[in-house]
Amino acid sequence: MKITHLNGACEIIQANGIKILTDPWLVDGEYYGSWYMYPPLPNFDFDLLNDIDYIYVSHIHPDHLSKLTLEKLNKEIPVLIHKFSTPFLKINIEQLGFSVIELESNVRTHLKNDVYINIIPAGYCNPIHCAKTFGCGKMETNFASTIVDTLCVIDNNEYTVLNVNDCPFPVAKFAIKSVLNSYNKIDFLITGYTGASAYPQCFSNYSNSEKLQKAQEQKQYYFDSGLNFITHCKPTYFMLHAGTYILAGKLVNLEPYRAINDIKDTCDKYNELQNTSTGILLNSYESFDLVTKEQSAPYKHFTSADRDLYVNNVLRHKKYSFENDAVVEDLELISLCIKSFNRFDRKRTELKFYNETMIYIKINEYVFAKISFNGTGIDFVKYIDDSVPYLSLSLPKKLLKRILLGPRYAHWNNAEIGSFITYFRSPDVYEREIYYCLNYFHI
Repeated sequence: MKITHLNGACEIIQANGIKILTDPWLVDGEYYGSWYMYPPLPNFDFDLLNDIDYIYVSHIHPDHLSKLTLEKLNKEIPVLIHKFSTPFLKINIEQLGFSVIELESNVRTHLKNDVYINIIPAGYCNPIHCAKTFGCGKMETNFASTIVDTLCVIDNNEYTVLNVNDCPFPVAKFAIKSVLNSYNKIDFLITGYTGASAYPQCFSNYSNSEKLQKAQEQKQYYFDSGLNFITHCKPTYFMLHAGTYILAGKLVNLEPYRAINDIKDTCDKYNELQNTSTGILLNSYESFDLVTKEQSAPYKHFTSADRDLYVNNVLRHKKYSFENDAVVEDLELISLCIKSFNRFDRKRTELKFYNETMIYIKINEYVFAKISFNGTGIDFVKYIDDSVPYLSLSLPKKLLKRILLGPRYAHWNNAEIGSFITYFRSPDVYEREIYYCLNYFHI
């Protein structure tokens, strides 16, 4: 069995003549043009993937379900996904021309040539654990079965690979317990070591020094999550993946405040802190063979100087996908907000959510859409009333219009992960139900 790294969470897992491609993201500019791969992977030769037998997509986020990438892949390759309670992921993949195979939760499924895959939902979606402000799962009053991410086990009766994708350990710990009960040994663990969210770089209620402090705290949380996977699973080998993207365009100015761990430093520390497993890192196109216990080439880490040069010479000048949209008039946004409020308030009423916090969405320097969470409606005001609890959001007008037009154009969750939304909340308290209902603030 051999694991070849391409980029991010994209790996090729090869066993018994079968190749499984995981979460392919190989084209820059996901999340409306804000996410770029680093180290860069220019002009990827997609002919290298013509012999792929299966594609596994863990969840809906664009660095895992990359439409820009899937459009370039052979549509004859079947796509494996978890059978979610809602078919949103399935529909999105089928619209690209692929056949989708939905697998029931925690069922070891034979593919061919004695190669098996088992896809298991991570657990309960909880933005507190992933640091993503908007919940991205099915919404309900008790926040229970809001499954988004999945992990998978691939084996060939001799070697077992566990890929936990984006799962935070506090969310996935029960799924991991189930895996360890079903498989005698994990030979190779693929795990995250950092995260991707708007926190804290997009929160204007923090000073720059506070952002740096909160980023350090969040980085420690991500570090602990990856270490927990290693210490619980006790794999023979583990590999860190994903998390090496950079924000492009004007958003490069947020880079110093993002909670991103360095992949090599983290791997070195994991190796120091435990003695049950051996950590490895792979550059793009390089592989590790579980049979020979060798990797194709030593890992070469990028330098901060090279990274800064790439940011300043290349990424700073990138444009976002919505920037070529037609000019958006303020009256158009106001009209869309009024229509969007109806859907938002119906969902809030259906879920019986009530909160005195006011929501303000910036239309321009002098006008905010003031959205109530207590049934008193929507208004348009010149000022934010800071005498009562409030949450304010501002983002590029053209992207706001796309979001208000509905999820087929843009989505609040993806805009947040792309770091396009600037928040101010007073008091600085995360109120989950507000963001859940805001997911429905579109026509």
